[in-house]
Amino acid sequence: MKIISNIILFVPILFFLISEDFHLYHVFNVSAKEINFRTGMYNKYSPHWYPRADLKSPSEFVNKVYKHGDIVVVGAITSAYYLDKPYINYISFKSNRFMQMSRKEGNEEIWTGRPLVYNLIEFFRLVPSDPDNSLWLIAGIKDCMPDTFGYSNSIIEISERNNMVATLKYEGIDGRVGIYEIKRKEYSANP
Repeated sequence: MKIISNIILFVPILFFLISEDFHLYHVFNVSAKEINFRTGMYNKYSPHWYPRADLKSPSEFVNKVYKHGDIVVVGAITSAYYLDKPYINYISFKSNRFMQMSRKEGNEEIWTGRPLVYNLIEFFRLVPSDPDNSLWLIAGIKDCMPDTFGYSNSIIEISERNNMVATLKYEGIDGRVGIYEIKRKEYSANP
């Protein structure tokens, strides 16, 4: 009877060991970036494994390039943890997260107490008028990090329609979170 009990106990463990959920390398290298961010040979598991995005390296990039007079706007709010520069949060009032993440009539993010902007008019007003300064936007650029701007190059298109120029300057290790530099378009006076 004890042998049958042991077999019954071991069968689920055996199935787990041969499933795609278990990788010996994963167990011994729990902090490996390719495992954490589902890149390289682990990219195929990204739809199945719990999603994670590289939030640290995009914030570190902003920390390096930021200069006095720049504005930092965070669309992927959890990336703010790694910022050591002042920042403003952006969540559209159309977003499902807006009611959960805002207070003080939508002008403050609930968890950090940091300023919050919730519409594109106010967002583009933040872009510095000094051509030497930039607005740095941390936003999701593909699956995993939903934010107001969605994925792909929508911020580039939105900026163009608002007489701004947005350029993707940096992508996180996994390509899910990126840094856009947004500047006002320069108009040359033609007689």
